[in-house]
Amino acid sequence: METPNVPDPAFKRRVKAKAYPVREKGGLIWAYLGPPELEPAFPHYPWFDVPDSNRINAYAVDNCNYVQVFEALVDSSHLNILHTDGLGASSKLENLNFAAAADMAFDAGPRIEVDDTDFGFHYAALRGGESSGQDVHVRITAVTAPFFVANPNEDLWMCVVPINDYQCVHFHVFFHPERRMNEEPLRSKMLEHVGLDAEALRNYNMTYDTVAAPGGPDRRNHFLQNRASLKQGKFSGFHSFTQEDAAVVMSAGPIKDRTQETLAPADAAVMRYYRMMLQMAKSVAAGGSPIGVDADPRRIQGRNATLPHGSDWRGLVPGHRVTSRWRAARETEAIPS
Repeated sequence: METPNVPDPAFKRRVKAKAYPVREKGGLIWAYLGPPELEPAFPHYPWFDVPDSNRINAYAVDNCNYVQVFEALVDSSHLNILHTDGLGASSKLENLNFAAAADMAFDAGPRIEVDDTDFGFHYAALRGGESSGQDVHVRITAVTAPFFVANPNEDLWMCVVPINDYQCVHFHVFFHPERRMNEEPLRSKMLEHVGLDAEALRNYNMTYDTVAAPGGPDRRNHFLQNRASLKQGKFSGFHSFTQEDAAVVMSAGPIKDRTQETLAPADAAVMRYYRMMLQMAKSVAAGGSPIGVDADPRRIQGRNATLPHGSDWRGLVPGHRVTSRWRAARETEAIPS
């Protein structure tokens, strides 16, 4: 701003620092880091329109590459396995939409179908409905490139933003057009239930000011797992959803060695995410546009519903433009390129 050690008063006007356009909206700070001439219109998310009283903004910092955290967001089957305790308690919480996830706890091996779309892809986890007369429970996750998710619970938006190659921030936005979830006691109940309350995050070194502090979760301390609670009947030994996910994704190391992983049909959406990111990189390198850069977030939504046998889940998201379709069977069906 000033150069008091330079006699020439015009010197400071010849020095410039790079700056990026920044906006504050919906309780978050947004920055555009690309070329000025390619800046798209600022996206308008549905939760921009709800009052502050109806929206909760929360975050968690993870000590690993952002893709590892994102993989959990497109793996419906891990909910049944890793989050057994949390799902069991979800249905008991009044005025919260977690019951939408609790309803799918009966089937840990959903059938997976994925549709590429103009904004990224849809990932549908189908449970039940395999015989005539049996209803099917559907959870549709909408993934917008490169790292945004509209959760099937319909009142949760998430994104996982890299800090660097080895750390990332997992943003959560809970919202509802009518429910005043950002007021007590509902706010505390919701954050404590998922492990996003300040105490739980700090105890697990998942805030900006604690992520590098000594004593954080690692292999030497079993990622801070409470072994005594296992003997008392708790499944995971971790505080809640957020800490359970963190232990798993960090256990693979700062950057997971994917050359050694074996993917199953349940990982269909994880595979699709890998391919989407590679396709985006190739497209931009060739002078093209990234996937989803012009997508309107107001029409992108996650959904959950129970449908009659034989129904097409795509009817729940009729406004989405599908560019290709593919599916993964429960066991041995090959995953197409």
